[in-house]
Amino acid sequence: MARDAVRSSDADPRIGWAWLDPAYRSSADRAFIGPKGALTIDDDGMPALVDAVEELLRDPRVRAKWRDDDVWTVALSLIGVASTRPEIDLELAAKRIVAPTPVRQFGALANMTWESNPSTIGTVTLATMGSDGDAERLSSHLGLSGAASQALSSHAEQLTREFGPYVVASVVSARQERLAHDDFLRSFDDLIGLTLLFSSELERHGIVSGRGATNRPGIRGLALDRDALGKLLSEKGAGELGARVLSIGDWGARNSFHWYSANSMPLDSLLDSRGRALVGDLLEGTDAIAQRLRVAARWYARAFWADADEDAALAVSVALDSLLTGKEAVPGAVSKGRFALLEREPARRAERFERYDEVYRVRSAIAHGGDASRRLQSIGGSRSMLADARWVARRLLELRTVAAPETDSDLRDAWNGLQWGTSSWTNRPGMD
Repeated sequence: MARDAVRSSDADPRIGWAWLDPAYRSSADRAFIGPKGALTIDDDGMPALVDAVEELLRDPRVRAKWRDDDVWTVALSLIGVASTRPEIDLELAAKRIVAPTPVRQFGALANMTWESNPSTIGTVTLATMGSDGDAERLSSHLGLSGAASQALSSHAEQLTREFGPYVVASVVSARQERLAHDDFLRSFDDLIGLTLLFSSELERHGIVSGRGATNRPGIRGLALDRDALGKLLSEKGAGELGARVLSIGDWGARNSFHWYSANSMPLDSLLDSRGRALVGDLLEGTDAIAQRLRVAARWYARAFWADADEDAALAVSVALDSLLTGKEAVPGAVSKGRFALLEREPARRAERFERYDEVYRVRSAIAHGGDASRRLQSIGGSRSMLADARWVARRLLELRTVAAPETDSDLRDAWNGLQWGTSSWTNRPGMD
């Protein structure tokens, strides 16, 4: 057996991504990280290990929840522990790889404030952490106890020492390791994108498009928190947060100062109770429109945080495509027609069609290197296209209520119903 062939090694250990490669597995320097240092497996134990891992990787249940390299990492870790603890049941451990329990991840956030109690919006839980009491309240909100609650308290204590009070997000995933982290990032990005798409409070809090991604909320350490960095560099090094540019020309020499603002996103202020319910519903929704809105919200956020008008216009064009076509590959005339059909007033549908035709021409000019800048300015710049996307998103919310399309086929039938007059809009307040 593989566990009997484990021994210590002087080689530099590698995790699963290296063990995926048969050439590395057959090399004399193969090694992995064990409980007390580097370990390796003798040649006579390798066939059993490879057969066991490859059998796991052929199981569709495993493929749905794990990356191949993470399965290798976990398998090696188990073999390493089992080599010194013969009581460990490797067959039972393999069953836990096939049917693992869900993973809950926590991440500190940059460029975000949250002044409310711990709250769950759809798939994402948010809270402010600054004391043991905050960790206890979040544990209580999530129903954590025992080792899980203690792990959260220890994590919060460490991060509070580094950051001071901070905002944390938490997401549960049925997938494992890096796939779970991917789900964490996706859920958080969806939350931010949907907030940008549907909140009516953005400008009141100084959150406007076209300023670049400097203040974009993200996972701390992956995204830079300029407000926190500014406090750390208040005495020395603050120049890293601004650009002083010297210009010399016909008008003499002058210094200009370029500064990206450091406005955190006050998420609990941007979403009232109705907004939280809406975004939470869309984060969890499995119907065709909820799925399209989540995809569109990601592209809308890219457009919102872009600092170049043309980049923003191209991203919001993709968001519009997601809203109007989804998984279908349809001609431009169909998407223009659907844009027009979302207008309640039939007399204005020709105007809507012409508007989308202009947007489509701008998109083509950007994508194919035409006179994009002039065309884009002629229709009101990327901010006018962001407004178009917000309008479409609100109309699709209404269509979701009117037609309740669960599948892509249902949604296609809903579009056909609007086109042939077998479905009609109902006036619902607050949707414009």
